[in-house]
Amino acid sequence: MGGGAALTAAVIASLGVDESTAELRKRSIGLAGAGEYARDALIEQLASALVEHRSRARTELDGIVLVGNGARLCGFADALERAVALTVRLGTLPPDISRSLPPDVVRSATPDWALAYGLALWEHAA
Repeated sequence: MGGGAALTAAVIASLGVDESTAELRKRSIGLAGAGEYARDALIEQLASALVEHRSRARTELDGIVLVGNGARLCGFADALERAVALTVRLGTLPPDISRSLPPDVVRSATPDWALAYGLALWEHAA
């Protein structure tokens, strides 16, 4: 189960609501006290993975960029930053990425599109 699914399941367990209600709550207001133990467990897993990475890496990380729906989860970036002692920020897209979409649409969709955009740039550079 991925991080987002685990958080949704935790909201279901905490509040006794159905999956669609839990997903809507998670996306609109965050956990807000429901299922925060799952968020903390996810952060612990990420911190452990980072410790393992640092033990093997030849270079040090400068920070972490969050993308995807989890990037929107209220308080997640701050909690992760405290746990890993690195700067954690939301991914952004260049302001001129689209000539057809209004800037507010691009800005609100950035967490969803930033991973695909970054991977496309990485593949292009390789």
